Amino acid sequence: MTLDAERSKQSVRPSRSASAALVVRSVVPAGLNYPEYKPYLRHDFFYSCSYCTIAESEAEAVRLTIDHYEPQTAREDLVHDYHNLMYCCECCNSRKGNRCPPESARKDGYRFFRPDQDFRHEHFERKGREVTHKTNVGFLLYKHWI
Repeated sequence: MTLDAERSKQSVRPSRSASAALVVRSVVPAGLNYPEYKPYLRHDFFYSCSYCTIAESEAEAVRLTIDHYEPQTAREDLVHDYHNLMYCCECCNSRKGNRCPPESARKDGYRFFRPDQDFRHEHFERKGREVTHKTNVGFLLYKHWI
C-alpha cells in the first residue's frame, strides 16, 4: 500500500487547530524506529525544513534529515516518538545539534522554537531587512541560527 493510500484511510490530527497550524501532523503507525517516519515527516512539513523552510527542490546539495526537537542525549524516551521529530535541513540540524535549554531557563520561557506548534509571527518580527526575536523562544533560535 502506498503512503498516500495509507493516509487516505487515516484521520489527521492537527497540532493546534486545523485552520491555524501550518504543520498538521498525520496519524502514523506506532512503534516505528525514527528513520522510518521520514516519509510522513516529508509530507507533514511540506517537503521543507521545519526551521529555515528551504524546500527539497531548492536545497540542491543540502540533504534534508530528521531532527529530534528534544535531543536524543537529553530525552532517550523520545528518540522514536513521532511528535518529537522535525524534518530539517542538514545545516539547521547541525546548528541546533544536541542543545537543550536547562530546566531553569525553560522556567523563564527559554526554549527552541517549535515549528509544528509555534507561530513564527508570535516569536519573530521583521525590521527592514532584519528578522529579530520578540520572545525568549525567538531569542534562542535567533541567537543560534543568525
